[in-house]
Amino acid sequence: MFGAVDSALILNLNGSLCTMNGETQKLINPSMSPELRKDETVVFRATLNSQGNFVLYSHRFRNLFTNSIGMMEWEALRDP
Repeated sequence: MFGAVDSALILNLNGSLCTMNGETQKLINPSMSPELRKDETVVFRATLNSQGNFVLYSHRFRNLFTNSIGMMEWEALRDP
């Protein structure tokens, strides 16, 4: 699904996070988990891990005082 060499991670004109492969855009939804609730906020975090792979994570928060577990949304290389 992800990890193609010629794919890119972009913000489209609507401000949505997408992968771009040639002319094809694919919207990234936070972690295939249940739909975003009205009291939730999703924060995206991008990292360059120790293997040199660029990885995108999402974190869901209900308020400022809740902890969130990062869910991997996208990675540049499947097998770095």
